[in-house]
Amino acid sequence: QYPGVPRADHPAGGTVDVTVQETGKAISISGGDTITGTSGDHVYTADAVNIIGDIDAGGNRVTLRPTTAASAIDLGTAGAASFVLTDAELDNITADTLVIGRANAAAITTNSTVSPGTISTLHLITSAGVAGAGGITGGVDLAIEAAGTVNMGNSDVGILAIANAGHDVLFHDINNVTVGSVDGVDGITAANLDLSSDQDVILDNDITVTPTTTILNGTGGGTVSGAGTITTANLAITASDINLTSTTSLCTC
Repeated sequence: QYPGVPRADHPAGGTVDVTVQETGKAISISGGDTITGTSGDHVYTADAVNIIGDIDAGGNRVTLRPTTAASAIDLGTAGAASFVLTDAELDNITADTLVIGRANAAAITTNSTVSPGTISTLHLITSAGVAGAGGITGGVDLAIEAAGTVNMGNSDVGILAIANAGHDVLFHDINNVTVGSVDGVDGITAANLDLSSDQDVILDNDITVTPTTTILNGTGGGTVSGAGTITTANLAITASDINLTSTTSLCTC
């Protein structure tokens, strides 16, 4: 229990901002305790978090981020990182948007699949890549800001937006996937993009891939459609039907 962390019997009325500045220390919310602040955003900053109890931000944002720069983040199950968020811990967070990481964080690894139960939008932020054996499921809208390879499979998201200029993106969705705008991230930017879905790929926003290849794959009889603009040097589309109503620009990018 750190100063500034409201106990279950003293809920916060507005914003919650808790920072543990000491390296390697954690914010822990014990089972049976709830931090409640439903009229403002929550920010929790520490090199580790243990969310056995609950965080209730109502329809606001919750940000979980490490204090120390270049700290790695593990999702699903523990790996080498100290900053670990399990699927069960994510289910203890009630918010419209959950932000994990920050611009100076190291790689985010999805060691196993996570499905945030009470989150509409998940936003991952790192100065490196996002990859791992697990995916993001549950139909949440997903935004990723990265500066390294993004390689995620076996996911099931609603709207997808990735800002990863100069780096590769490989993303597979087991359902329909829509490229759109999520929490300030618009469309997909990458060096190479391999976006596949077991059903339909829908472009509601733009794809900009430089310098090389965009692959859109609506497998399983899926379609590739939408009004988003595709800018790339090489384009390959596999689908049962293609209906792109905007511009496809093949450039010497």
